[in-house]
Amino acid sequence: MLETLIIGSGYLGSFIKSKFKSVQSSSLENTADFYFSLELSPFDELPPAKTLIITCSTEMMGDRAKAFAQFSQENFNQIILISTASLFQVSHADEVIDENAPLISSHPRVISEGYFEKFATILHCGLLWDETLRTPRKWLNRIKNGQKYVNFCKSDLVAEVCFHITHLEGSLRGHFLCADNHAKRWNEIAKSYSIKLDNKETGTESKILNSKKLQLSLKSKIDWSSFVYCIKKEPL
Repeated sequence: MLETLIIGSGYLGSFIKSKFKSVQSSSLENTADFYFSLELSPFDELPPAKTLIITCSTEMMGDRAKAFAQFSQENFNQIILISTASLFQVSHADEVIDENAPLISSHPRVISEGYFEKFATILHCGLLWDETLRTPRKWLNRIKNGQKYVNFCKSDLVAEVCFHITHLEGSLRGHFLCADNHAKRWNEIAKSYSIKLDNKETGTESKILNSKKLQLSLKSKIDWSSFVYCIKKEPL
């Protein structure tokens, strides 16, 4: 039996896979260890494993999500589901958001992930980045409001979090925000490249994520500061 099974071998899945030894991951193009589609494949095609990590969105599963949640609970000791912090409701501009904030209950992804929340760890990640493929510099030409806050979440941090969750005594259940806890305005990043962005009054698209619950749950097993995005000039 595998220690870890990962659904999704794309960008984030590859970071997570690198942290584990007895591991396999799926893909939709037969480029990983096996083919698996959340929307189409029979669930019993999944190889047996102790831990299941789902890096793909369950949004398009519809009613299948409920059956898959039940299958996962019955066949894996631990389930980690990677989600997004954009599913939390924001009531006013630049609001500090933690896990007590309501989710957007009508969103299909919230509905599908709700079937997992009583027994799985659901990680709501900030904006994923790394130092080569997804550098923050690459997004600057798409930013329409320099005053908007961005909450970075280094892909290596997510991989590290998943690894340590699987080694905790007991399991984490429910929703957890995952970001570096150092929200920045896009203007701060643009300034380091001498780029000027438009500035407008922010609305509910701008928020500050608080990941203290996750940090406390992992009991200082991770040096969070080593994953914070530092404003510096990156290679072009």
